[in-house]
Amino acid sequence: MKRGRFAAAIIPALAAWAVALALTGGTALAAASHRAPGHTAVLHTAVQHTGDRLTAVRAARHARAARHARHARAAAPPVVFDCSQGQVRPRSFILTCGDGNNYLTMLSWSAWSAAFASGTGTQTINDCAPNCAVGQFHSYPVDFVLWRSTPVPHNSGQRYFSRVTVLYPGTRPLAYWHAKPQTGPETWTGTLAR
Repeated sequence: MKRGRFAAAIIPALAAWAVALALTGGTALAAASHRAPGHTAVLHTAVQHTGDRLTAVRAARHARAARHARHARAAAPPVVFDCSQGQVRPRSFILTCGDGNNYLTMLSWSAWSAAFASGTGTQTINDCAPNCAVGQFHSYPVDFVLWRSTPVPHNSGQRYFSRVTVLYPGTRPLAYWHAKPQTGPETWTGTLAR
């Protein structure tokens, strides 16, 4: 008599567990099993406690939806901030948010991944001579790489590129050494504001 009641209670629970396992692709087993000290694996699911097949199907659907949501958040590409607005593959963005005297424009992207983004474009820089208010803007063709993907503070799952390296294949902006203008370096690396 006891066996009959036990079988009547456990068979629907095991069937519902099997459905949940099949629907979640095995993730329910990994998440729901643990070893009790000195015992074999013990499975804890909502189905075993209620014996309700519908509950098992709902639990499996919820687990699958949660897994897909986590994967979607993880797959979001990093952004580059144009002072305050995060963007993916922008046509232009400002490098110096404080004064806007240095920016990249006419951008053409060759790659955008979780690790880096690269492309070509034009860097426009104010020469600030004699000061930035009356200086002139000069443009230079550039190749560039965005890198060092960093989590955006207070934004779960979002990342941004925090560094840029600019390469000058042609003419280069002037650099000043002891107040004397000189041809600038072939590359420049800087921090991108968030």
